[in-house]
Amino acid sequence: MLLSRQLAIHLRVSGLAIFALGIFVCAGAQDTPANLERKMRMLEEGEVTRVLGEAEHGNANAQLWAGLIYELGTHVERSDSRAAEWFTKAADQGSAPAKFFLGNMYARGAGVKKDDQHAAELYKAAAQAGYPAAESTMGTISLQGRGTARSAAEAFQWFSKAANHKFAEGEYKLAGLYKDGIGVQQDCTLAIKWYIAAAEQLYVPAQTAIGDLYSSGTCTDQDYGKAAKIYKSAAEHGDAKAQASLGSLYLMGRGVDQNQEQAFRWFSKSADSGDALGQFMLGQMYREGHGVDQDLEAAYKWFTIASENGYETDGRKYVRDQLSAKQIKSAEAAANEWIKQHQAR
Repeated sequence: MLLSRQLAIHLRVSGLAIFALGIFVCAGAQDTPANLERKMRMLEEGEVTRVLGEAEHGNANAQLWAGLIYELGTHVERSDSRAAEWFTKAADQGSAPAKFFLGNMYARGAGVKKDDQHAAELYKAAAQAGYPAAESTMGTISLQGRGTARSAAEAFQWFSKAANHKFAEGEYKLAGLYKDGIGVQQDCTLAIKWYIAAAEQLYVPAQTAIGDLYSSGTCTDQDYGKAAKIYKSAAEHGDAKAQASLGSLYLMGRGVDQNQEQAFRWFSKSADSGDALGQFMLGQMYREGHGVDQDLEAAYKWFTIASENGYETDGRKYVRDQLSAKQIKSAEAAANEWIKQHQAR
């Protein structure tokens, strides 16, 4: 069975040859955003100076890199506005990756006025030029109807293009459409195929999705033991949803020995990573005193954070009557401070 195939999770580290014989070596047109950003973070100060000089002389790829250098603050003062200027120059010369990054800036309103429609236009131009990250993003905004018409069929087409270009996020998103039958007829075999393809590229959310299949018995026989192993791998790689799911298995003793301390540990990691379910469940652990000493004020804090993060159940109602006005005020202040600090990350 496809899902039983062993996932090849090996870190592939490619060497960087940025300058050779005094000649600027540009990024490949299919280089992923993550790879480009990693390369920019690794530049030495002298190399940054060289890139910026090439950008000033009109080299489109150097202008793309200059945009990333300013966006990331690599040996320069970080500046979204300067980044947008360089992305614009590169995009005007036809750079598809620059159009993608510039689209991101318009989508966020970073360095430019927020404009979802213009962001979508830039994403589409980059996608039509065959840039896989833009194809995947077009799929996402087509599902959401953000800056473009909402269309599940269009989303399927764009995710298919990205997946066929072996872009891991596109493979993962395409798998989700096949699993749920959105924009295409439901097909578990193809859902599993594309989840595995993305997981083999170290795309951790795809690992978590495979764990979900085993945990829920969707598209395969339910197997909590296999789910726990896959969740643990993804959780150890920092996936917040996997951490929350693994915490739930430890809490219930499904696929692992029941262990409330381990449940508390994984809910804590998930909550700190920003997952609303993890935040709610951490509140529950403090409320019930499971895996930790009971602390209703801490429970109120985490229920507040989960609610602000969009969790559908407002857990504050479970503990409000047991707290004084002073305790509630203290918990709310702690929650607001946590939110403020994490929004600044």
